[in-house]
Amino acid sequence: MGFDGYFFYGTIGRTHGIKGHLILKCSDTFSFKKNEPKEFFISENNSLKAFTLKEISFNPPFTRFLLETVQNMTEAESFLKKDVYLPLNILAQSHTPYKHELQDARVEDENKNFIGNIKSILEFPQQLIAQVFTDKGQEVLIPLNNHFILNYNKSTNILTVQLPDGLLDIYLT
Repeated sequence: MGFDGYFFYGTIGRTHGIKGHLILKCSDTFSFKKNEPKEFFISENNSLKAFTLKEISFNPPFTRFLLETVQNMTEAESFLKKDVYLPLNILAQSHTPYKHELQDARVEDENKNFIGNIKSILEFPQQLIAQVFTDKGQEVLIPLNNHFILNYNKSTNILTVQLPDGLLDIYLT
């Protein structure tokens, strides 16, 4: 489920210690503006509820945090398996696009030829793969690494790539 103006940050997976700290598994490697975030928006009953952070520490792909309203581990357990969202405006500018930005992006090659639209991002230990579908419904898997990504235009949602010779031929012939 998406919320306008927010992005999915991760899911709370477990508690940590007796004071009520929680551990969240991040959905991507995010860079934040200085002194951010100050609060998490937790999904409850198809809406977002803001919770002020008392403590936060980052150890990618995990974030350990303590909410102001949580006093012990029992109270923290009520937040397990809940999704956490953050406002888009706290993200620092990045040279490479975040996964949530690429959803439904148009993919073009370096000559502006349309390849397809990204339907999902597949996570593998070595790298991320964009699952792209052409207008004819053919699936093309494109590695998302800095060697292939030439540009991402946020305003038009277009990802420009330079693929190795023959990669598209594998899928389209």
